[in-house]
Parts: sequence; C-alpha cells; structure tokens
Amino acid sequence: MKKLALIFAFISLGASADDELIMEKVGSISELYSDGYGKLVPDTIKSQILKDETGKSCVNLVSFFMEGFSGGNNSSQFLVFLSCSNNRNGELNILGVHPLYHFRNSYDLTTAVYKEKVITINSSQGSISFTNKSSIWWSPIKQNGI
Repeated sequence: MKKLALIFAFISLGASADDELIMEKVGSISELYSDGYGKLVPDTIKSQILKDETGKSCVNLVSFFMEGFSGGNNSSQFLVFLSCSNNRNGELNILGVHPLYHFRNSYDLTTAVYKEKVITINSSQGSISFTNKSSIWWSPIKQNGI
C-alpha cells in the first residue's frame, strides 16, 4: 500500500516513467531496510543522472532519507545507484545501496561528479567516493557502530 501511495504521489506531480520506476525501487529498498519503525521520508527523494566523461556510461544516482529507526528520533541518508533506463529491457537495475547510518552529514547530489569510473559526492563536511567494481558501486567508508 505504501508503494502505491508513493507512486500515486509522484504520478500526480506529472513525473516521467523513470521517476515512477525510481519511486518503486525506493519504496522496495526502504521496506527492506526498515526495522519496523524506520520510515521513508518521501519528500527527500532526489535523483540525478550522471554520465562519465565519455558519455558512454550512465548511472542514475538516488538519495533519500529514512527516519525513526528503533523508534528513536534519528534519520539516515541512503544513496542508491541504479542503471539508466536505456538498458535493453527498459528497467532500472539496482547497482548499489549505501545506507549512511549515524552520519551528521548530508551529501548533495547536485555536486556529484562521475569521472574515471569514480563518482564523488560532496557535502559541507567533506566528500565521499564510490568506485564501480564488477558492476556494483561501493565505497570503502567505515560505518559507526549501530
């Protein structure tokens, strides 16, 4: 039911087919990561298509927040890497999901740069880089204990 509400909200704003697919993927990811208390904050969903310097490689970068994990007053940003819809079957495949638990930082997608097989995203407190290894985007960042 939550998925349907998210998709309907996006459709009512005149969203594209890719936006609908993004909303569907984000809804599924947030349900998987929720501990029963954690909830998706729909108005935080942002996406940006990034192309490398050659223009041949494309990634759909998505950011969203979830709040209320363990019933507490907290939020976590999630960065999701999706294929672009120009693949053979027209779907957005998940290439990486990175929950940034307990970070007091928010990464701004508008600063994202895709260069030399690395995506770098900036924030007021620094940057984070992701590398594509075997078609999966990953980062060597360390998470604080939960």
